[in-house]
Amino acid sequence: MSQSNSGRSWPLSIIGIFIFLAIMLFGILYISLVYVPVNKENVYLMDYQQVDKEYNDIVEAQGTFDKHYAIAIKTTPLSSEPVETMRVNGEKVYFEHAFAPEKPVQFDVILSAKQGDNVNGVKVTVLLTRYETGKYDQTLEVEEVGNGVYRVKPFTIAQAGRWKIIVRVAAGEFIGYAERGVFAQ
Repeated sequence: MSQSNSGRSWPLSIIGIFIFLAIMLFGILYISLVYVPVNKENVYLMDYQQVDKEYNDIVEAQGTFDKHYAIAIKTTPLSSEPVETMRVNGEKVYFEHAFAPEKPVQFDVILSAKQGDNVNGVKVTVLLTRYETGKYDQTLEVEEVGNGVYRVKPFTIAQAGRWKIIVRVAAGEFIGYAERGVFAQ
């Protein structure tokens, strides 16, 4: 007579599946913590914890800022034609402006007052960042030209792809933000 082991193998299979799932869970957690850390909420140039705490105040301050000022980011495209950057669900997606990587780039941040407020002497902060990572973030130097025009000093874009320009303007008690997507090709 032969004995069958089929009655003992299923508990080992279940234990094996649980061990496999535990290893996969720890692997996902490791990858997400080591390779994809969330340190900054780039839209507001702050740590994400601070944005979580102050989000309602930030939105209210932006609304107040928008009543007094308008921010424009004036970039100069390489060509007059829009650049097809990718396809989403079969449709072309275009960026308004394109820059060449490793070549100097310069643009202006233009602040205009809606109610006669002062547009000179405000603090302008500009961040150049990638959409998917903060690894290549650059805080750009800005100089005041006059009459609400703030020129970003020449800089180079590290590599081709999608980038985002984020601007933070602090005009006295008013704080506002603006952003624009650009493409380096």
